[in-house]
Amino acid sequence: MSKGGAGKVYFILYLAVLLELLIIIVERDDAEEAAQRRLREIERNRKKVQLIAETIINALRGSQTSVSSTSNQQMVLGDEKEADGREFLVKVRVSDPIRDSVNDLSLAIYKNGGKMDSILMGRDTVMFPRVQTGQDYIFRYKFKPTYGEGEYALRFHARTNQVVGVAPGASKDDTVKIGAVRLTVGDLLEVKDGITENVQLRGFIDSLLGAQYENFSTNLGMNEFTVNVKRKEAKVFDQLAVYPQLSDFNSFPTLDLPNLMRIEGAESRGVSIAKLEGPGEFVKIDTFWYWKYTPNAGEVGQTYTVKYRGSANRGGGAKDVGQGQFSVTVKGMQPVDPLTYFPADSIDGKVEVTPYTKVPFKINGKYQDLNGTYRINLTLDGSLYKTINEPTYEFTPVFGEMEGKKLGVEILFRSQFMNEFVTLKKDEFTIDPPAFNATFPKAFYVGDAPTVSFKAGYGIDGYYSEIGTDLNITSDGGVFESKGSKKDGFVYGVRVIKNPNGIDKKGKEVSVTISDPNTGRSTTKIIRFYPKRGK
Repeated sequence: MSKGGAGKVYFILYLAVLLELLIIIVERDDAEEAAQRRLREIERNRKKVQLIAETIINALRGSQTSVSSTSNQQMVLGDEKEADGREFLVKVRVSDPIRDSVNDLSLAIYKNGGKMDSILMGRDTVMFPRVQTGQDYIFRYKFKPTYGEGEYALRFHARTNQVVGVAPGASKDDTVKIGAVRLTVGDLLEVKDGITENVQLRGFIDSLLGAQYENFSTNLGMNEFTVNVKRKEAKVFDQLAVYPQLSDFNSFPTLDLPNLMRIEGAESRGVSIAKLEGPGEFVKIDTFWYWKYTPNAGEVGQTYTVKYRGSANRGGGAKDVGQGQFSVTVKGMQPVDPLTYFPADSIDGKVEVTPYTKVPFKINGKYQDLNGTYRINLTLDGSLYKTINEPTYEFTPVFGEMEGKKLGVEILFRSQFMNEFVTLKKDEFTIDPPAFNATFPKAFYVGDAPTVSFKAGYGIDGYYSEIGTDLNITSDGGVFESKGSKKDGFVYGVRVIKNPNGIDKKGKEVSVTISDPNTGRSTTKIIRFYPKRGK
């Protein structure tokens, strides 16, 4: 081999080695750059998780429901200036006045430590008017010392919607609200996966994603003040005055409702009351006088006048005598809502009530003109499930757990002067599973988009709940694919994979069965296939 030929060979070998070194250097640089990109991505995700976690914590710290009312008060029984009661203002503050609202405001009245009454202020805008000023909802309430002298505690409880989560199975694009902050379900899941040491924050996120947010302390607020009610100092020979708590009294068959008698000008312990005319009788319990009467059903619609005379027995002559009267109307027991329960249907004059799982069961136990304290006892298969100290209640029977159980409802009542509750109504119903419903198109034209959209869910009109899975599809001749894919909410889609035989201008009917793979519940629909449009 010539010298020139050998030099060329060495030069070519040199170039090959140099090229190999360049490839190694480039691959090393690419690997280092990829590692750097991965580190930067991890750092961005870490900062994002930290930022969202801090946002949640800061929002929780600054969004507590604030309830304020007034300072302690003193009142005197029989003060003419406050015959209609003394007005108090109750202020409920929220963090976001545009999106937040007061879902409920209740008042519990205690006298000398014992609970006397419970009032739902948030549901009655006539008796308890309110205005919104800035971040505050201001409610007006007039207090009357109905139960005589003593120390009254007025305890207000507010519930707001400053924190609103989602139900289980919500999509990652659904949002939750924490005060003025809004986050997606995806954001919360990312935070939960990115934190390990903060157990409290993980539990809070689980509650937001599991519809367990209503009783968060952020949504609740309470305030209390006392009103010390004293009796007028009675002078020995002040004029005796005896008047009823209600001058127009309503009585009801089977209910022993008392009318409290007010006494002024003398000590009640030395006063006696005698009936002059009308039904019922006057009785003394402790130091208080009451008129009591239990009419029968045949007296409904009757109005009576009760006349009476009070005597102070002090030796004060005419000043020891006080007379008066009041009217009594006997009314029938009429519910405020003719259909006490929902869901309920009136068929040929007969009311049929059926509770369903997944559907809110509503109870309205209030009766017309019957004012006092109501209570609802719920039982499941004869065992007490819950006691509600209100005339109305709503709950949703648990799907997959309560079907077939007996739901008992007992509505009880106690007037402000009764010692015990009495039963007004008692019923029992069987809880049924919700109907599986689907709305399927009635027609399909060959050549249209091959995916057919339909809706499916559990429940009744106006109260449907989503199905958290794809659905099984069975059709005549295998016209549709075997799976209905969940799109969003109640909307599903299923593809047409082949056209049925025998399609003419009149169309070809195809039976389609839609079923839930988790429960086995199904429904069948008919869709008619037509030739291409214009054919």
